[in-house]
Amino acid sequence: METNKESRYEEENKLILSYLAEQDLKKKYAAILANEHNVYREKQPVIEKRKHVSWLKYAAAGILIIASILVSNHFLREVTPQQMALENIRNTQILGDPSSMRKDNAYVEQMRIEANYAFINKNFDESIRLFHQIVNSDKVDNVDYFYLGVSYLKGSNPQAKAAIDAFDKIAPNSVVVEETKWFMALAYLFDGDNQTAKTLLNEIITAKSFKHREATELIRAL
Repeated sequence: METNKESRYEEENKLILSYLAEQDLKKKYAAILANEHNVYREKQPVIEKRKHVSWLKYAAAGILIIASILVSNHFLREVTPQQMALENIRNTQILGDPSSMRKDNAYVEQMRIEANYAFINKNFDESIRLFHQIVNSDKVDNVDYFYLGVSYLKGSNPQAKAAIDAFDKIAPNSVVVEETKWFMALAYLFDGDNQTAKTLLNEIITAKSFKHREATELIRAL
């Protein structure tokens, strides 16, 4: 009787072990099918993928809503003529080396070299100091006044009136006359004299001179 029980338990153990081995084999083959052949026997991965796609969809919608709010705020915010002038002053790039616009570079002294270096490196407060000394010397020319005026506008504390005063000293036949008119218009605009600024901008547009496209956009915005 006892022998029959042991025999039956052994038989049951074999069946259990066989069943477990079969389940392990199924899992192994399922993993191979999924990883190497992209074949899934269960629906769970598909459900997870759909959830992932749904999450991405909501995230994209949220980003679009935030972007639309930011764009709306940008266009609803009033931009003053002074802000437009300052933006154009900062964005207008001119020749990198002030000395390159001079007719005669042979007499350039150490102070002018230092002023040029300060301007190139956007140290405008220092270039104001140096160019101011140069324009009070006996070796001044139109380009010195031009870069002094631009430095006044681009400095840490923009000084429109000082810039206009420097630009006024530039001769009408100077090599920088076109650039001067553009910065002069911006200086007047920054100083609040919109009418004089518009007159100069219209002259730039008519002559199709330096920055005439930007002048057209600025006139439309005023």
